Amino acid sequence: MKHVWTPAALVAASVLATAPVGLSSEIQPDATLLQFPDVSRTHIVFAYANDLWLVPRDGGTAQKVASPPGAEVFPRFSPDGNSLAFMGNYEGGRDLYLIKLDGGNPAETAQRLTYHPAGEMLSEWTPDGESLIFSSSGMTGMTRAPQMFTVSADGGAPERLGRHDQPGRQMARVHAAEP
Repeated sequence: MKHVWTPAALVAASVLATAPVGLSSEIQPDATLLQFPDVSRTHIVFAYANDLWLVPRDGGTAQKVASPPGAEVFPRFSPDGNSLAFMGNYEGGRDLYLIKLDGGNPAETAQRLTYHPAGEMLSEWTPDGESLIFSSSGMTGMTRAPQMFTVSADGGAPERLGRHDQPGRQMARVHAAEP
């Protein structure tokens, strides 16, 4: 006798086949994914569950780098791999922070680099590792038109990059992978 599958039986079979087996109703998996990875010669950094994590590039156990109350995103290694810049949202605005990866406790040594009411978006380090490149619309008076800035890795006042009143000039930054 030939068995015929009805649409209802097919739906029931697919639900049963994909249902988690043995999961307690009390278990609530964290839905936050590993995000915004950056890779240096020796390490990988990423954001997970609003914290920054560091793991050796060759594999191993990830360690929390920063875990203050608030979200940390877009981590970027300095060109020499000794510092880590990131965006932190601790006091209601997104600002740029820097952590030295010199063996101390990075969570206690985070240095705030920007202090603006509008959020910044970290892009990258300058090739010499002296400054960070970021965009912001809070310093231009035009919230729909973010502009590019640099700020020293030591902190200080940001400097605007490029000018819209210089026609024919363009700026681009391409991050090339290491060989």
